[in-house]
Amino acid sequence: IESFKTSKDIHVWLVPDKTVQAITIAFSVSGGAIMTADKAGVSGLTERMLSKGSGPYTNHQFQELLEGLGIEMGAGFSADFFSGSLRTTYDNRVEAFRLFKEYINHARFESSEFELVRQEYLTYVQNAQKSPAYVLERMIAEKFFAKHPYGIPMEGTPESLKKLSIKDLKSYLTKHQMLAGLNVVVCGNLSVDETKKIIDEIFGSWPVGEPYKGHTIDSLDLAGK
Repeated sequence: IESFKTSKDIHVWLVPDKTVQAITIAFSVSGGAIMTADKAGVSGLTERMLSKGSGPYTNHQFQELLEGLGIEMGAGFSADFFSGSLRTTYDNRVEAFRLFKEYINHARFESSEFELVRQEYLTYVQNAQKSPAYVLERMIAEKFFAKHPYGIPMEGTPESLKKLSIKDLKSYLTKHQMLAGLNVVVCGNLSVDETKKIIDEIFGSWPVGEPYKGHTIDSLDLAGK
């Protein structure tokens, strides 16, 4: 495993492997759902909208391109991170890198898609709230974390979801598109120099920004105390 930084100061771990005809790129940025606890559910909606068209491609066009080339990619939010990955064959790597750049940098956030996604997600949350496991999980979170962001439902509530706008989603995503706190792992038949060029091309337009420091245990308001 080789560890290095690109010309954009992006920290990369490369696992070179000439025996397989596949390349995988995975990244993570500190932040996640707790960054905007006052807008519960924005992470889930943003995650779903990322797959609904990118750059010049509609949702249908983009999915057709990925399926035709056998490319897999995705991104999402946990409580503390924004992360994503790309997997492609070696032969299709150039097009895969180009499409991945579009995917994480130029989500379309079309209003027609947004309303459909919101309604689907709203139904999901409403159904989840009827689950005994969900109710128990929420009781535990509220008991131990109280008013701390960890105690707020990351998936949102019907009330919070109805208040969210496309502007909220764009703002939330932009907060994560920064080089500070970005880490990348690459596996496959690539050299260090090739990898540096590829990663800078994909992520290099992001501003440096400030790393999100998160919430320490000392800041937790456990059980409201």
